[in-house]
Amino acid sequence: MAAQPQSVAVAEASSVQVVQAPFVQQPGSYPEAKVYEGAIIMDPVVAQRGPQYATVVSQHQSAVLPSDHAPQQLLPYPGAKSWAKDMFDPLVCCACCTPPCFMAYIFPCWPMAHIAEKLKVLGNPIGVSFNNVVVGYVMLLVLDAIIMGVSGLDFNPHIIFIMVLLYKARVEARGKLNLPGGACSDLCCSIWCMPCAMLQLEHQMWANPNQVPGCDCSEHPAHLP
Repeated sequence: MAAQPQSVAVAEASSVQVVQAPFVQQPGSYPEAKVYEGAIIMDPVVAQRGPQYATVVSQHQSAVLPSDHAPQQLLPYPGAKSWAKDMFDPLVCCACCTPPCFMAYIFPCWPMAHIAEKLKVLGNPIGVSFNNVVVGYVMLLVLDAIIMGVSGLDFNPHIIFIMVLLYKARVEARGKLNLPGGACSDLCCSIWCMPCAMLQLEHQMWANPNQVPGCDCSEHPAHLP
């Protein structure tokens, strides 16, 4: 079934082209698949929302590239230019009975993994994906337990790992959304106020963090506003 032409980024081994490609519904057992001049988009989220970020499959090297249209619908406040919540808002950083606050204080790898994955979807990756964050955190936690058992030293490498990623995430988010602040304040917040800084960023990237991402331990929230 044909529809209006849309713009999609096509990756080749040596260059990147942006072409006007007609929309074609791909028949077969995977009805969500769509074809843009031979490039098959197999991601159902992309198929529903359009080719903002599409896995391009061709005879050349596959890649994930943004099209002309940034997925602004994934952000609740795309043009706010100000933080949605104050970092020390009691309803943000002290609401211990809410899922985001519980996760940020007890299991910080999950909200950090959600933030990293969403920045990747938005085109501002911090060098790690959802799985990288979770696996890296668990490995460093195990390493810390071994070192503490052998030598008695406890330097919390898993917490340092989250602090570094949170700093990078806040820098990327500020640059994309034109949020106030600077690299120095991001660094200080990530070190000394890590849970609150993480919760503030969650409230900026999701409309209702109590529900999404909430306590979801998958990467699905990265594709939701």
